[in-house]
Amino acid sequence: MGRHFTPCWRLILASAPCARKVWLSGRWAAHLIDVDGMQCALHTLDLRDLEELGSEHIRKLAELVAKQAAIGGLRGLRLDLSPRDSAEDFTPLYEAIGQCAIEKMTVRMWDDGLPRCSPQSWVPRRQNTIRKLKYSGGALWPNPWLQSLLQHHAGSLERLLLFNPSPEFPCSLLASCANLRVLECPLLLDMDRLQQCARLEKLHLDIRVKGENFSALVRSAASLCRAAAGLRELSFYVHTETDAKPVVETAVRAVKDIVDGAASSGRAALTSLTVTTGRDCLGGAWIGAVLRALSGLPCLENLVLNTSDLPPARVLREISATSAPALRSLRLLWFLEKHEEHMTEVRALLARHPALHVTGLMLAGRDRGGVWDELARELLLPLDCRLNLYAHRQDEHCSLHAVTTLSDSWFHIATT
Repeated sequence: MGRHFTPCWRLILASAPCARKVWLSGRWAAHLIDVDGMQCALHTLDLRDLEELGSEHIRKLAELVAKQAAIGGLRGLRLDLSPRDSAEDFTPLYEAIGQCAIEKMTVRMWDDGLPRCSPQSWVPRRQNTIRKLKYSGGALWPNPWLQSLLQHHAGSLERLLLFNPSPEFPCSLLASCANLRVLECPLLLDMDRLQQCARLEKLHLDIRVKGENFSALVRSAASLCRAAAGLRELSFYVHTETDAKPVVETAVRAVKDIVDGAASSGRAALTSLTVTTGRDCLGGAWIGAVLRALSGLPCLENLVLNTSDLPPARVLREISATSAPALRSLRLLWFLEKHEEHMTEVRALLARHPALHVTGLMLAGRDRGGVWDELARELLLPLDCRLNLYAHRQDEHCSLHAVTTLSDSWFHIATT
């Protein structure tokens, strides 16, 4: 909004006391800081690139945050911490943030250095208020800013998302997070220590096949999956930076070890399993480990396999009411040449498993021309895509033309 600032925006904000979320970015934020209308019901504040502001505008921003701290209004905060920020100019702002009872916080650090401010100056000092924390960057360790956040809010933290933390990040920092329910992170040192987080129910692992201690990291993660008795949802994304055979074999073993860890306890808690691979080089070699693990997951209801190298016929043939008695949803991604491909296997699976619903995102390499071809070239994904929804009655099968782009492993689908 700041980028397109006009007097009209100022008028709108001044007459809109119900504005709950405000994004202030760069030098344009100077126009909005002193607008009274956004101070009444402000719930979430997004602060980015503030090093472009002068000290006077930073002081005004600190006053705005301090007002929200006084009335207990500010609950969400996104903050960029840069080594370029002046400690003298930003200290009043960070001290005001420290007085807020933040419940949801996103912190982004730069990889080229740690902030100049003291970690004690900006960490919300009302202990155990943050319930959701999203942290990215800052590969340097030790990191007293992240440590202070986790120590001050270990008792309240329920959701933790770690993106690109230091490889040296110790999971012992999380062992005291007794209420942690959701964790999204790369493989970390000593992940098996997180079994002390008895309420952990959702785990997403970002697995990058690299480093000398990769095998040890996988074993630790598998041990956590084996011991986390309350784990209900497990998902992981496997990246390989090369097609070299030793790397591919290591990736396949990682999938096998983690899935086997989840299934080996024979517990009934796990209801959802998602496996995504970032390259086509694995050749579906890991799918056997997933299929064999199904018998150890008696309450699995949702199975999602997102990989373009998946052999769907094998999956469709081997899943049954016996191997996966509780399965209700199967979602697959596969490459096709025509939409009827695998229809026979799907129908046979539905006949064997009457309660199951199957969804397949099918990508075909045909060139349809027209606007789709032009759009696909623009998106650097020259594929004709089709989303197929299968049901038990023949006339309930639905096929939608679509185009998809990949961004952070999410599919964005536009239908016609």
